[in-house]
Amino acid sequence: TVYDADANGNATPLRTITQQNLGTGFTLVQNLANPTAIAIRTAPENLFVANSDSGRVFEFELAAGDQPSGGFRGFQTQPTGVAVDSGQSIYIAEANPDEGSVLVFVPTEAGQYEGQLTTTAPDLQITGINNPAHLAIGPNRQLFVVVRGTLQLAEPNAGVFVYAVGATGNAAPIRVIRGPDTGLSAPYGIAVDRDGRTFVSNGDSVRVFLPGASGNVFPYEIVSHFEISNAGGLAVR
Repeated sequence: TVYDADANGNATPLRTITQQNLGTGFTLVQNLANPTAIAIRTAPENLFVANSDSGRVFEFELAAGDQPSGGFRGFQTQPTGVAVDSGQSIYIAEANPDEGSVLVFVPTEAGQYEGQLTTTAPDLQITGINNPAHLAIGPNRQLFVVVRGTLQLAEPNAGVFVYAVGATGNAAPIRVIRGPDTGLSAPYGIAVDRDGRTFVSNGDSVRVFLPGASGNVFPYEIVSHFEISNAGGLAVR
């Protein structure tokens, strides 16, 4: 559902993408099947939606109907996060039960992605990530990955991993926000503002970390409210 930037209260959406079965070219799949993450590309201004149940990420034109105009399929067992950087490269988190990863697809000069809706391999793939969730791109195009660790909550290996631009393979993160002082026991959603502050949803709160935060650090701010429960996706503007 798409709302105006200043929407508040019982606002009427500008547009709603409704769930439906897809036609020719899509094998018995729905356009929305347990959507877990969204991201906007700016050229053109389209919406990417990660669908964990169908193992697909679909691209929708914001002014069009419910039929996707493109997307990715075939290799994501469970896409859990999606992000787009300023160069329009798309990042997809794959929560593979054996070894999670982040897949990176770089657009052509024409702004298209090779192998959309096929099983074409990604241009880059960061491997060895234990149960990744949502993704965010920082002001310097660094990749922020929420790592949930094992499938049990409150695990000490949950946190935020930050990767350099162009990272691929079993690359080591350049920063890790993790440890008991962070309070990140059940992280899921993430957003990074233009100043580099990192916002992470964590159960019944949102924890905010200063630019450049690393290691077992306390958040400089915790946002909580009685209506926040099992917080998921985040966005900042």
